[in-house]
Amino acid sequence: MSVTAATRTLCILNFGCKVNQAENVWFEEEARKRGARVTTDSGAATDILINTCAVTARAESQVRQLVRRVGREHPTARVFLTGCYVDRDEARLGSLPGVTEVFRNADKERIVSAVLPWHPIAPAAFVSTRTRPLMKIQDGCNLHCAFCIIPDLRGRTIRSMPPDEVLRRVTAYRAAGYPEVIMTGVLLGAYGTDLTPRIDLADLLTHLEPHAPKLRISSIEPWRLSDRIITCLGSADFIQPHFHIPIQSGSASVLQRMNRRLDLGRLDGLLRKLRSMTPDASVGSDVIVGFPGETEAEFEETMEVVKRLEFSYLHVFPYSPRPGTPAAGDANQVRREVIRRRAALLREISTTENLAFRRRFEGRALDGVVLGKGDDEGAQAITGNYIKVTLDTHQPTGSARILITRAATDATYGRIVT
Repeated sequence: MSVTAATRTLCILNFGCKVNQAENVWFEEEARKRGARVTTDSGAATDILINTCAVTARAESQVRQLVRRVGREHPTARVFLTGCYVDRDEARLGSLPGVTEVFRNADKERIVSAVLPWHPIAPAAFVSTRTRPLMKIQDGCNLHCAFCIIPDLRGRTIRSMPPDEVLRRVTAYRAAGYPEVIMTGVLLGAYGTDLTPRIDLADLLTHLEPHAPKLRISSIEPWRLSDRIITCLGSADFIQPHFHIPIQSGSASVLQRMNRRLDLGRLDGLLRKLRSMTPDASVGSDVIVGFPGETEAEFEETMEVVKRLEFSYLHVFPYSPRPGTPAAGDANQVRREVIRRRAALLREISTTENLAFRRRFEGRALDGVVLGKGDDEGAQAITGNYIKVTLDTHQPTGSARILITRAATDATYGRIVT
């Protein structure tokens, strides 16, 4: 049998951020346009694409483990690697057993055409295995955070999708029946700074408002949140009331060593305004613990700040030295056992705050999206303000009105109402 895209089945495995996930949606769409099948079952795939991550040493270790396992379990499949870890250590990943080819971040646009021969069909314009497709509208980072290697791997030039192309894509997603689209970027708040004329996120959202489905906005750096953007996010009905604003630390001295120009007092004021406009909003954050030189007093400042800012959840990251970054060469590395203790304390705060947030909505009905079949208890859903809900019965995917019946420490339960 001759090899055509119609005889190929592609499985995409992901590590890392929502930007990687958004790229995977694009890979899926392009593969389907070429006539290939797309599956989530690696055992059924002729081609396996792994989108890698290099944000921590643990992520890199997990990538290597997965690549070796895929090579053992699927020896006849072609295995392709891309993503930030490829950019950081292309030779090492390319030499792992079973790897067919690696693609650097700059080569991602040609992955599908390089992997799959052309076999034209007439597919739907946009098809995703996700109930809520992700869309990357910005790439590149021009920050100089002392702990981060992503600008070196993704590029320091800001690259924004033109607003008319964003409009074309979200309109197509809406026409295809998707109830929600997640917009993401490496430095999403910098969207439009490279365009002519220069625009910002508020300009883009105003452009999209008459045409878009529900939009969920991914992580935005706090100093990119102008009063105008906050007003737009808080007043636009088609923007889901869920915002992720990474602070990384609540200590001014640690932030200075991190080279993050964050004014915590200003952020406090902006969040108060946002919550006054959207009282049900969920606001989450990222925090790094154990940054070089972090003292007990500085860590206590962080705990006080995350409580004061009333984040509904935290992503807590133990500091991981990244080769080539200023922080990796700092002599004042914090002991691992101290980092683990501090991470556990912050996660306890996150658990407590998140439970309190979810309990506010017991007995209330919220708009949400049914994601699909869960365990034996029922389908899984997510509300507009980012409460993950286990439903009492299995339900078809799509938009729904969800009554929150009970919030427990490890789960939230609910049912569909009309």
